[in-house]
Amino acid sequence: MANNRCNTQGAKDSVCIQTDKIYDSCKSKECAEDLRVYFSQANQALLDTANGIKLKCAKILYVDTDVERIQFNKCYYNVTLTFYFKVTVEISTSAGCTVCADGLCVHTKNAMLFGSEGCSYVFSSRDEGMSLATRTNMPTAIVETVDPVALEGKLTEMCCDCQNPVSCCKCCFNSAGLPPFIGSEFPDGLVETGVKRVYVTLGLFVFIRLQRNTQLLIPIYDFCIPDKTCTSASCGDDPCSFFEKMDFPIDAFYPPTCCSDDKNSFSCDNGNCGCGNNGSGTASPLPINPSPEHINPFGVK
Repeated sequence: MANNRCNTQGAKDSVCIQTDKIYDSCKSKECAEDLRVYFSQANQALLDTANGIKLKCAKILYVDTDVERIQFNKCYYNVTLTFYFKVTVEISTSAGCTVCADGLCVHTKNAMLFGSEGCSYVFSSRDEGMSLATRTNMPTAIVETVDPVALEGKLTEMCCDCQNPVSCCKCCFNSAGLPPFIGSEFPDGLVETGVKRVYVTLGLFVFIRLQRNTQLLIPIYDFCIPDKTCTSASCGDDPCSFFEKMDFPIDAFYPPTCCSDDKNSFSCDNGNCGCGNNGSGTASPLPINPSPEHINPFGVK
C-alpha cells in the first residue's frame, strides 16, 4: 500500500484486521480484609472445637464480571467483579493434632472505566440459528489476576445473629446459589452455621480492561514461523538424570522483568496442604464465561 498511516519501517505491507481494541484499563493492588470462609459440615465441626487455625494458602477459582452503563456519564461503565477463592487452613484440633481443610470465600469489587459507544448491528455466517438483531453497544470486560497472597487468618466466635440488621457477620450465605462449576470444588457442600468462624485477609493484584471488537490497519513484517524444535522427555531417563538436566529455577526467587522462553518454566503452584497438587487431584479448568444465571449468585451490589 502506498499510503500507510503509521511508521512501518521494516514492514513489507499492511493489512486490515478485525480484533479487540482496548479502550480503557486499570490495575488494582487491594488488601481484601476479613473475608468469611465457608466450610463443609465435617470441617465446620472440627473448627467448632479447634484451638486455633493457620492460613496456608489461597487459590483463585473464578472471577465473575458484570458490565453496567453509568447513568449521566456517557461512555463510562461500572465493572463489578466477584472473586471466588478456595482457601486452605490448618486446623489445630483439641486432640493436639492438625488437619487441613478447604473452604470458599467470596469478594466483590467495582471499577469505573471508559468503554466508548457502539450502535452497530453485527451478523456473522458463523452464527447458528436465527435470533433477533441486537446492538453491540456494550463493551467486554476482561480481568487478569493471579492467586492471592494469603496474609492473615483468624478464628473467632460467632459475633452476631442473622436477625441483626447491622450484623457484623455475613450470615446469609446460600450455597445452593453457587454456580455448578464452583460447587463441584466442594463435593461435601458448604454450611454457614457453626459456633466458630474463619476470616481471612488476602492481597489481590488485578488488571481490568474494557475492549470492543473493531477493525485496525497494521503493518506486516513476515509470517510467524516457529524457530524452536519440539522436544520431549525420554522414557529411558531415570529421575535423577532428568533432574540434573533441569536448570535451577532462578525466576522463582528473582522474578524476571520479561517473559522467558526457557523450556524449564517454573510453576507457582505449591503442593502444601491443598493449594497445589496434594494428591487429591487437580481442579478441572473452569469456564471463562458462564451462563447469565451464574452472574453474581450472592446478590452483592
